[in-house]
Amino acid sequence: MFLVFLIGVDLILGQHLSQLWFAMMRDCSTVTVCDSFLAPANTVGIIGGMSAGSSLKFLKKLVTWCSSTSGDGEGGAVPFVLCSDPTLHREMSAHEKNIVPCNFETERRDRTYIVNNLLQKRTFLEKAGVGCIVMPCHISHLWYDEVSRGCSIPFFHVGECVAKEIKEAKLKPAEAGSPLRIGVLGTSATLSDRIYQEKLQKQGFEVVIPDEATMEQTVNPAIQALHREDIEGAKTLGMILCLRSA
Repeated sequence: MFLVFLIGVDLILGQHLSQLWFAMMRDCSTVTVCDSFLAPANTVGIIGGMSAGSSLKFLKKLVTWCSSTSGDGEGGAVPFVLCSDPTLHREMSAHEKNIVPCNFETERRDRTYIVNNLLQKRTFLEKAGVGCIVMPCHISHLWYDEVSRGCSIPFFHVGECVAKEIKEAKLKPAEAGSPLRIGVLGTSATLSDRIYQEKLQKQGFEVVIPDEATMEQTVNPAIQALHREDIEGAKTLGMILCLRSA
């Protein structure tokens, strides 16, 4: 069984974007400048995550991957427009921590506020003249359908990008003839929202997620270790998890 650890899945999104960007560059003999806020048609629009720090981590991975792939150092980095706004942090943090609003009206109001905020960011990026939009944030994808509906440019879903990359990797199952099983690890909120499971299943993969005991004893502590930048601790817990799933 192959494991996909969603804490680092934005690297896959960054790789996927860099491949698309180089394809766009090959298709354009010149860079077209738009009569809008920014301009180059091959610019990536980014709706930031729950914090500026998480957005910067994604940008670092995107720039690093594009630069190494182009062979031109940072001169080959993809142009981008980042729309980062911390005002959604409280609402999204509450959802990630499974804090349920006290009543339906509060939940509806919070959802409307989040969707409207994300739609404003999408509209801003469209008017900026970007060529595509991404959201390097798991929780934001809970509202992906509403935010992406009617978008005039490609709006990538991180789960679809991950599923496509795994499909193109042509991985082989441990036993010939059996379905390829993909283990998905992430926070409880990310797994309960099924952001990745459905996209992987549409590609024909069998998806396996941890049970409640494994989440409490191994997955959640590993994620917390990563947030503390305790990489060795996270690796140790990850190895334990791999041994359990073997």
